[in-house]
Amino acid sequence: MSDPERTAAAIAQASQHPLSIVMVGVGDGPWGEMERYDDELPARVFDNFQFVRFDHLAHQEEQNEALDARFALDAMMEIPDQFAAIRKLGYLGRKPTGGGGAGGDGAIG
Repeated sequence: MSDPERTAAAIAQASQHPLSIVMVGVGDGPWGEMERYDDELPARVFDNFQFVRFDHLAHQEEQNEALDARFALDAMMEIPDQFAAIRKLGYLGRKPTGGGGAGGDGAIG
């Protein structure tokens, strides 16, 4: 990542939309910025970022089935709260605005 502040601003801006971001760290990092994005971005409208360190899970779980289940749980654990926030903020059912698609009309796809 070349510009941590720009990335933080993009994550904060994404919180103005019905979008959840799940970042998975594979390997030994460094993961300090990802953990900061997960825990310390007050400019967000809602907590839209979840960071999961796969290497920590792989060291904790010896059986592949247990690892798969633990990874799925850790990666998706904030989705219900994020969905509730998205609904409360009224993000569902509204039309996208500006800059979404290649045509610049807000259309996705």
